[in-house]
Amino acid sequence: LRSWHCLAAILGSSPFPRFRLCGHLPPSMFRCSCCSDEADKEAREAFAKGGKNDLSEGIIGDRRCTDVFCIPFFALFQVIFIAVTLAGFVDGDPTLLYKPRDYRGSFCGVKENWNGGPNTENQPFQSFSMNLSSIVEPAMKQTICSSVAREVLVDGSGGMPPLLTSTEDQMEYLCNCCLIPCKPCEGTLQVGGDLTSTDELSEIIRGRMMELTDPAQAQKLFDPSGYNGGKFSSSVFWEKVTQYMQAVCLPNCETGYANSNFSIRSHFFSPDQDTKWYGVWNTVAEAAGLVASNATWGAASPAMA
Repeated sequence: LRSWHCLAAILGSSPFPRFRLCGHLPPSMFRCSCCSDEADKEAREAFAKGGKNDLSEGIIGDRRCTDVFCIPFFALFQVIFIAVTLAGFVDGDPTLLYKPRDYRGSFCGVKENWNGGPNTENQPFQSFSMNLSSIVEPAMKQTICSSVAREVLVDGSGGMPPLLTSTEDQMEYLCNCCLIPCKPCEGTLQVGGDLTSTDELSEIIRGRMMELTDPAQAQKLFDPSGYNGGKFSSSVFWEKVTQYMQAVCLPNCETGYANSNFSIRSHFFSPDQDTKWYGVWNTVAEAAGLVASNATWGAASPAMA
């Protein structure tokens, strides 16, 4: 009967309201037992103020400061912190904590930038423009790793010796383009297809560049049937937006290029010096005279883009 009362008390349906499950028992002493209201009240009062297990002042009754010797060090730290903060306000520019920056790290809206950077005092707004280096690089790889380039660089063409004269340079080039079995390669380098003739190279690469430089053909960049093969389609573009776009500082958010008076300049592409195609590209560019001419790779673009 006693066990039945305990179970009923747990379920909240005991027919004997004066009995219920003891709620004051700690977990280590928990057992299925019942106790009266008087016993439960006595247990609660034992921990109340003035009781035998008084916890009104906390578990430890004798409270006092510990590690008092740390107080001077803490006070000294606060003084130094305030001094450094004031020095920062006097010698520095607190607005740099929230002002935007361009792709080179220069702050927008600042007259004197760090490390001799540009004066952007009249350009307080941040925007994003085309990163020509990243956008042109796929076409460069398609050119360098094509059959036409391989013939010129390794085999020799038109009775002329190969541009890469040493076997070591030739093997490095073939490996970088994954034209031979090579450890860094997991398969064929995806560059947009092979170019097997000079006419094909001229048509495709020039077509890719025209889509990048001619406003009338800009919509073809997002067309899978275009020369760039949909590399800048909406899904692909936004996945690599930080690669294809870079932050710049502008005078205002309404700056537009369609009807602007920005001067048009020629951009001569060159891969970054730490890329594996840098040396080969310069060899081809110098041999073709592209460094001094606005031929295949000259890209006309707004000065800010």
